[in-house]
Amino acid sequence: MEILTDFVDVFFMDRDLVPLPLLIGTAKKKHVGLDDYWLAVAFSKVESISILPRMVRPLNVEELRGFFAAAARNLLEKIGRD
Repeated sequence: MEILTDFVDVFFMDRDLVPLPLLIGTAKKKHVGLDDYWLAVAFSKVESISILPRMVRPLNVEELRGFFAAAARNLLEKIGRD
């Protein structure tokens, strides 16, 4: 359940507070070994989520999966350009 809440937190942080690319840049400063490939792998784990708990704000599984699938693709494309 903890991993699920992390995904949901990042989703809403991107929507309401800090765009994901900026959030990733900040995380890389704090966690020096964090790289785009492993972050994309972590984002792909959202595919294993099939049910969300009761949410305070509306969110469905497909929207959450789509957000992180796109984020993972963007990171992998960035690696290909570097």
